[in-house]
This record gives sequence, C-alpha cells and structure tokens, in this order.
Amino acid sequence: MRKYNLFLILFCFGFWNANFAQKSHKNFRIENSSVIEGLSQSMSDDWERYSDLFSCLKGDTLFFCRADYYNPKQIELFKYDIKTETYCRDKVNLEPLLCKDGSAYYLMNFAVNDKYLVLFASNDEWQFLFFFKRQNGNYVYDFKYKDTDNLFMQGLEFLPNGKLLGLKNYVYPIETADESTKLSVFNPETKSIEKVVKVDFPLPLYSLTTPYSILSVNDSSVFLSQRGDYKISEYDFDLNEISVLTGGSNSWKRMPQSLSDSIMNVSRQAVDRLYVFEKVKERYSCIHRIHSDGDKLFVVYSKKGNFRRYYYDVWRKENGRWKLAEQQIKSHSGSIRYFYKRSLFCSLDEQFYLIGNKALRLGLRPADMGFHIRSVYMSKLKKYLMNNPVPYCVEVLSFD
Repeated sequence: MRKYNLFLILFCFGFWNANFAQKSHKNFRIENSSVIEGLSQSMSDDWERYSDLFSCLKGDTLFFCRADYYNPKQIELFKYDIKTETYCRDKVNLEPLLCKDGSAYYLMNFAVNDKYLVLFASNDEWQFLFFFKRQNGNYVYDFKYKDTDNLFMQGLEFLPNGKLLGLKNYVYPIETADESTKLSVFNPETKSIEKVVKVDFPLPLYSLTTPYSILSVNDSSVFLSQRGDYKISEYDFDLNEISVLTGGSNSWKRMPQSLSDSIMNVSRQAVDRLYVFEKVKERYSCIHRIHSDGDKLFVVYSKKGNFRRYYYDVWRKENGRWKLAEQQIKSHSGSIRYFYKRSLFCSLDEQFYLIGNKALRLGLRPADMGFHIRSVYMSKLKKYLMNNPVPYCVEVLSFD
C-alpha cells in the first residue's frame, strides 16, 4: 500500500500554506463529490497490501481500480457515470493471472474500451498485457502479450480505433540516452505490435521523477509532452506528427544540455543519476502533466525555484490551429481549510480529466478539521490521518 500518498497530504497542506498564500487566478467550483465506499487508505494497513490506484476515462464513464494482494483471485473495477453522478463496481476474475506459487502479478496500469479490459502487470521478471474480453456484461480472460521491449511501462491508452497506444519513457541500464522514449501501437485483433516510433527526448533525466503524465488522447489526436522543454507534439493515430506546440514564458528555465548529459554519465544506474538530479532540479522549469479534450489542452508545470508550485496553461484549437489562450494560471490556494476547494491540482498523485467545460478529479479527501490557526489545524490533521482511513472521492468540477 502506498502510505506515501497520506504523507503527501500532510506535506502539501503545510507546504502550500506556508509558502503560497495567494489566490488562484481561475475560479472553479465542486459541483458534486462522491465518496467511494470501500476504497480508502489507512496508516494502519499493510504497506504491501494494495497497488496504486489507476484510472482511465472512456466516454461518460470514469473507470478506476487497484489490486488487493491479500485477495489476488479478483479485482474490483469501479465505474463512475458522469451523467448520473453515481458509481458501481464489477468483479473481475484474476485466477488465470496467478503466478505458479498462487501470488498475484504486480499491477502497474490498465486500460478499457467497449470490447476489452487490459491489465498491465509484472511478475518481477517480465511484464505482460492481459486482455479480458467483454462478454454478457462480464470480463472474461482472453490472451496475454509479453512486453519484452518495455513499450507500455509509462503509459497505455485505447485509441478510438480500438488499438492500444503505449509509451516507453525511461533509460534502462543497458540503453543509451537516445533510446529513452518510444510510442507504439498494438492491435488486439492481430495480437501484434503494428508500429513503434522513436521520440527525441533530449532531457531523459526527467523520466526519473514521478509521478507524471505526459501522454494524452482525445477523439482525434495523441499528445506527448517533453518535460524539461515546453514542447508538446501532436500525432494522428498512425503516430505521424501533425503539429508541435511550443511555449513557456521568459521565466521558463531549461536545464542546460551539458548538465543533463554529465549527470547521465555519472552512472548507468537510475538511483545514482536521481541522487545528483534531485540536488539541481529546483533550479529549472518542468512540465508535470497534460490533459486534452476536444479543442482544449491543459499543460501543468512548475517554474524555476519550486518543483511543487504548479501553474497551468490552456491551449485552444481555433480554425485548425492550436493557440495559447491562457497562461501561467496559479493552481494553488491560500487557505489551508479550503485547500481542495481552491487548488485545481492538489497533488500530482491525483487523477484529473477534462470533459467539455468540466473536469473530474479522483483522489484522497480527509475530513474538514474546522477553522483553526495553521499549527492547530496541522496537528489535528496529523492525528486524523494517523487514526482514520482516508476515503477516495470523485469530484465533478465546473469553471466560472
């Protein structure tokens, strides 16, 4: 289980309030908040019991799930209906996926469309795509594909044409830096990789800092963002690049290529590279995530000087061309009590989706501690987190 997420709540509350007592430049309101019963995190739970929580949006339904390694024979797939603002859950039989000793594969991600549920999971030696076909309202195991080239490690999404998109964004010890990033397309009908595209990612050090989400798909395009550069490439579903969005104000500070290269040459091991990178990353700007829907694209980033102070830009497509409509919008709140109500991007661990003029958030939501001075509020919050399970909530947001 990821207790890190609970510690992050304490960190974010204290960090934001102490440093950024400013009002967000873009107002939004929470139209609906649904607590997901039976889905929570607690300090008292075993660290290793649960996987991370994963999600994907298809049409008007938000799907999300996590593995319970104490109960490896099944997984609960939650489905939140945006129109009715209600949710239900399906139980998926995982017995065909059990290892020889009866243990479960380690869940790393999933994707779903009208025909298939795909679980991306590892047995510590290899990783696989496990395909379940939708039959009579149930998901029935169909086949698996061995991902020997790590093509789905950092992202997978179904395209509108029914094919599966994968992202590799990492430098393994046996690889060179220019092999860090690839996009691929898998066809479930032929059970084969149809295309792999090598992507130039000149600052691969940023693949070491997680979480991040630089892959996004809408009804007509695929978007892939750099992290150290303000550059987003748009592709068609055959992975042909059709446009490039570049931005970043004069305040954007790029890590020098020579510094990145020197850190990459420190060692072939990620832990050694990350140790050096952590000391200097605050000096430079960084894109953390992108979100697309129709004619809109949100780009979430931090500027030089603070890796956890988030801003976002809004791009809009007009007459077939992408234009920067709004920029440098502060995401943070100056109120510790109303942190979640006034901070659009509370944590990079949260799941976020654009839907027309609205948005969805999926994340942990502790109880309101009431109105107190900061030190008292933080003390009460810490005590609450140590003694109570914190539920996951789905929130529907609308912008003023």
